[in-house]
Amino acid sequence: MKENAGVKIGMIKVRLFRPWSIELLLRALPKTVKAIAVLEKTKECGASDPMYLDVLSAFENTPGAPFVVGGRYGLGGKEFTPACVRAVYDNLSALPKPKNHFTVGINDDITHLSLAIGPEPVGVIPPSTVQCVFFGLGADGTVGANHDAIRIIGDNTDLNVQGYFFYDARMYQSFCLSLFLSLSLSLSLAHATHATHTLVRTSKDKSGEDSR
Repeated sequence: MKENAGVKIGMIKVRLFRPWSIELLLRALPKTVKAIAVLEKTKECGASDPMYLDVLSAFENTPGAPFVVGGRYGLGGKEFTPACVRAVYDNLSALPKPKNHFTVGINDDITHLSLAIGPEPVGVIPPSTVQCVFFGLGADGTVGANHDAIRIIGDNTDLNVQGYFFYDARMYQSFCLSLFLSLSLSLSLAHATHATHTLVRTSKDKSGEDSR
């Protein structure tokens, strides 16, 4: 989105939740930040989500503080895709009243606070990426064979390889889908479902340059 669509957006990945550091958060945020979406893979019944409350406390009694909303992703093992990122950004862009305490990736028919997900954006994967999809049945060896293929490619070439496997809970003789991709670029790949993210929307500073 940042490179192809020209939107002013950034992300802070929180690697240590406790003890919470307001100083480090404020140091990482550009001064031109207008809105923040705190994304958490949790749903606290009867209370707000913990990191959302901590980010709010960082701007307590601060004049001109950015607008902060909280949201949930990855609930029920759902994927967090580029289209989900776009939905979160579009919600942040709906100032002055973006949807708060939203859910992205699933249809929450209880609170009705889910964000609408559009089609997957084009061009988010580098052109040098090779993607493969394999279909099979549970216990037919497809997953193991793809594990071996990924290991061989990673050990014997200069490619970075990532695999993902999807299969029914019953596994045996059920539908199985294996995906893996290889990249000729040196990229650092992270699983969005294993971290808590803070998505920020920025504006131009006084010099007219985009803040990073």
